[in-house]
This record gives sequence, structure tokens and C-alpha cells, in this order.
Amino acid sequence: MPDFADEAVTPQVRKAAAWAWRLVVLAAAAAVLFWLVQRFVVIVVPLALALILTALFLPAVDWLHRRRVPRSLAVILVFLLGLGALGGLLTFVVTRFIEGLPHLVDQITVSIDSLRDWAANGPLELGQQQINNAVDSAIGTLQQRQAEITSGVMSTASALAKFVTGFF
Repeated sequence: MPDFADEAVTPQVRKAAAWAWRLVVLAAAAAVLFWLVQRFVVIVVPLALALILTALFLPAVDWLHRRRVPRSLAVILVFLLGLGALGGLLTFVVTRFIEGLPHLVDQITVSIDSLRDWAANGPLELGQQQINNAVDSAIGTLQQRQAEITSGVMSTASALAKFVTGFF
């Protein structure tokens, strides 16, 4: 018995329907994968970093292995060299930041003084009392939001600690 419903639909519509359900399945699979990655981010991020570092270090390990260094020793040497490079880079960045901090504070002070001068003598022509009120208001807002700012800093430090923990 022939199926007249199939004959009423053109081949192009049948092909489009076949592709549509395949796309729906792919989208559902992508959504599930995305949900799983979000759910297990503590595992996925260190694993992804480990895979990236493995891909970056593999040529060096292979080069040492071709030079008759045992593979396990080559892996350990490249790992320690990479760890030393990361430590050196972090040390360099931190020391440069600490050395540049006084200059940064001086620049911020000059910028604030320049801004005050511009507010008083520029197109705004604000009085000294208005400027002082604005500065006091900004300082008060910072003091009121100190807990939120501290929480943000602690959150960033926690994320950095998770990154370092995941790295190891």
C-alpha cells in the first residue's frame, strides 16, 4: 500500500526536514555539553590547561628524546624548566609592579590635582567647596563600598589560587 503523504512532500522538503532534526540533535548535544562544562568547571579548566601545556611542551620533550635523553627525564626537565620560566615571569611582573607603584601613586596624585584645577578653572568653573564636596562624596562612596571592593579583590585572588591549584 503506497504512502500518499510521502509522495505529496517534495524531495527538497524531505531533505530540509532531515537536516532540521539533525541540527536540533546537534544543538541539544551542544547544550548538554555546555551544561556539563559549567557544572564541572573545577575539573574542566585544569584539564584544558594541562592539555594546552602538554601540546606546548611536547616539541621540547621530543627534541630532548631525539638527543638520547630518556623520555621520562626529558618530561621532568621540560616541566621544571617551564615551572622555572613561569616563576621567573611572575617574579619579574611582581617586582616591576612594586618598583612602579610609587611612580603610579605620584601620577595619580598629579592627575587628581590636574582634575581639580580643571574643574575650578576650566569650563565648569566650580567653586572649591563644590570640588571638595565631590571629592568627599567619592571618598565616602569608596569607604561605603569597601566591603564590596574587598570581596571583589578576594574573589579575584581566589580565582587565581584555583588557577594555580589546577595548574599543579
